[in-house]
Amino acid sequence: MEALIGPDTVDTAPLETIDAYRDHGKPAQRLEEELERTSGMMASLTEIGIDMDVVAHRLEDEGVEKFKQPFDKLMKAIAEKASATATRST
Repeated sequence: MEALIGPDTVDTAPLETIDAYRDHGKPAQRLEEELERTSGMMASLTEIGIDMDVVAHRLEDEGVEKFKQPFDKLMKAIAEKASATATRST
């Protein structure tokens, strides 16, 4: 989490991760630290055949799915409650 702290950022970590960070983390803006070294590392990945666009798309797809499943479950529970309430009202 620490490497992702910076201005205008949002981190959607699980509650357990946030709790652990509260206990052990050292908050500071780190997102823009060591940009030259990071650029070199990214170039190295490309050189060994790792396509970061493909990696980013996969992570995005997996992340969306991890949000979608609980959202769908929540919407189903709300619909069931609404239906049960409507049934009792008639």
